[in-house]
Amino acid sequence: MLGENEAEEIINKLCTDNFICDARFAKSYVRDRYRFYGWGPRKIEEKLRSWGIEKTIIAEALDSEKSLERETLRKIVESKKKVIDTSADKKLVMLESELRKAIDSEEDDYHKKYDAIRKVKSKIYAVSQGRRAKLLAFVRQRGFFNIGSDLL
Repeated sequence: MLGENEAEEIINKLCTDNFICDARFAKSYVRDRYRFYGWGPRKIEEKLRSWGIEKTIIAEALDSEKSLERETLRKIVESKKKVIDTSADKKLVMLESELRKAIDSEEDDYHKKYDAIRKVKSKIYAVSQGRRAKLLAFVRQRGFFNIGSDLL
């Protein structure tokens, strides 16, 4: 068992040799959160700030991993797009069938037929716009706020 003085000496030595250091920890934490958790820079920054890490240290750690940030964003967008697109495609197939029925209906009243077609087209538009909105909400929830339009 180590005495209190011995433990303190060891900790001091580790700090002097930069083995225990906020900057080193922050860089490691940033890399791990990007690679293993798919977190974005804002979410990482909030967590590090909650532990009392200085803003300058956090900024340096995030800046050092810009390429990993971009790669992480690209991966999570591709992954989430597949899930969202699968769900939206199922809805669109159903709505396209509904649209064909509305167009081919035997309705004599032009206004009723037009309204039915317009309502279905409106639903189709909402589904297609919903894809982008869901994707944006997902990446923002992960802590990414500067999202290039090329990824969406």
